[in-house]
Amino acid sequence: MFEKNSQLPVNILTAENITHFRANGADRLISSYMKQGCRPFINNVDTKIHLLQIHHQYVIPFTVNEKEYEASYVCSPYNAFVSYGRDALLSRYPSMIKKTLKIMINCLASPLKLMSINRCVQVNNRLWSTNLYPQINVPIAQIRQTLTQAYPTHALAFRSLNQTLNHTLIHELKSAGFMLLPSRPICMIDYRTPMPLSKKSSKNDRRHLRNTRYQLIEKIDIEYASELHELYQKMFIKQHSQHNPQFTTLFFETCINQNAIEIQALKDPETGRLVAMLGLYIEGSVLTVPFSGYDTLLDKKQQLYPILNAIIAQVCSERRLICHASSGAMDFKCARGGIEEMEFTAIDVNHLPWFKQIGWKGLSQLSRLFFKEQKR
Repeated sequence: MFEKNSQLPVNILTAENITHFRANGADRLISSYMKQGCRPFINNVDTKIHLLQIHHQYVIPFTVNEKEYEASYVCSPYNAFVSYGRDALLSRYPSMIKKTLKIMINCLASPLKLMSINRCVQVNNRLWSTNLYPQINVPIAQIRQTLTQAYPTHALAFRSLNQTLNHTLIHELKSAGFMLLPSRPICMIDYRTPMPLSKKSSKNDRRHLRNTRYQLIEKIDIEYASELHELYQKMFIKQHSQHNPQFTTLFFETCINQNAIEIQALKDPETGRLVAMLGLYIEGSVLTVPFSGYDTLLDKKQQLYPILNAIIAQVCSERRLICHASSGAMDFKCARGGIEEMEFTAIDVNHLPWFKQIGWKGLSQLSRLFFKEQKR
């Protein structure tokens, strides 16, 4: 929970003053990014990452960008609206509509650069497509004051907000003058209730998991890091979009060595090679999957995607978790008990020049109009 009236101190930790910070879990990844830079871990991420320290105890990562227009959407608003946005939209529509959409999106490119859209500080950014917020008391006003003083020419953003998980935070951000930009439809599945597992599709997924000839590995060894990288590349980069974060072999080695992310995989007992994998990140009572992948060259009859979903469902039901199922494959997820809703990014530009404020407000209106039209 985020509290406005708390007077807890907020400090910025950088690579230079992180010496005494003891990272746990996924924060070990952030610590590695800070010490070595992000590029060795994520090929297409060019950003500076620091930590907000709350009350000398809790930490929240944040990223700082200037231009970096070719960087992944996880740190580049320009990429989210233009490059990745173009890929995502054009994959959904017939060719006649695609041409019009492409022209419209390309027309946005120059104005967005003129308003320095990438000059942005993004709070709670772990450089994943989905960022879960910690359930700690954080003073919004003090975070805003600390960051706008340190970065007075940057917009201030909170990504990955939704009403199910962040209702209070959204209300507080709006009260503080932040505007909300719709970013994408997402899906939430509440495995604390029996409903999702009672769905016919979920039962079929579990049957595929029981009957598969592949071996489930619940603790991955470092020797599989290159195979994890290969599976991720096949599914998320080559099949979906090059603008997704391009995690490297070193990223997966670090996840394993530092026990930063729980990784489960399916191995072919005949070849000894991995055929599918997923990473599980849990924050409080919520789980999300920062990365996953499977061998897209194998026959679809192997049902690898439904089996991965069955693994997620099993983990969530056993630990009584909500699954933030992110975006994409919405029909598949809703057939398994998922509820679709909109995700938002909250933006504060009140400290910026008037012409940049107008640009961001126009972008907010355009986003709302687009998603309103999509629902029709």
